Amino acid sequence: MENKRITDLFAESLDQNCDLSEKQKAILRSSLELFAEQGFTKTNTSQIAQKAGVAEGTVYRRFKTKDEILAAILAPLTGQVVNALVEDFTQHRFDVEYVTLRDFLRAVVENRMHFVNENYKVIKVFISQALFQQQLVQTLMGEFQKALQENLFLTLKNLKQRELLVDWPDPRIFQFMAGTVVTFLLRVLFMGPQDVEAEIEMTLDFLEKGLSPE
Repeated sequence: MENKRITDLFAESLDQNCDLSEKQKAILRSSLELFAEQGFTKTNTSQIAQKAGVAEGTVYRRFKTKDEILAAILAPLTGQVVNALVEDFTQHRFDVEYVTLRDFLRAVVENRMHFVNENYKVIKVFISQALFQQQLVQTLMGEFQKALQENLFLTLKNLKQRELLVDWPDPRIFQFMAGTVVTFLLRVLFMGPQDVEAEIEMTLDFLEKGLSPE
């Protein structure tokens, strides 16, 4: 199943917001695209207005500063968009009884690596702001922790019962798996898109050896 792009989910969340005019929605969509493409500090309101197809004064009527634009972007991103991403990831992925450990690892790792490769520019906007906004980090971690407890950990329990997975605490297994994806994310952030298929197979080899029961 193809991953949904963050920008598409963000646009959908704006369409559902009755408090914003069409021009204001265009401003926020354009701002996110520009922040992702060239960075927050290098983007100015003139560029945002031009991309949104509005006068620069229209931008200032609703958003007094560029920081206000960013705040208006992060609100739905950390709310509706994160919820939609979690639902998209967990749907039909953790209600399957996998035949082998590698099948399970592939379903998770392959999906997340493709997601990172396709959305790394927007993810960079998240990360740059997470360094300064503790509430943003807490919101994201809370959503992902809830999803893990309700979905991933049940699958891990099933794999352990069938002696396909090492009998470690669930959080440690998740940390082991997540660490490989985070490492891949950092490489993509610093070096750009990678050869995902080659990375997937090497990562699966590593995880399968580390998480297989003795």
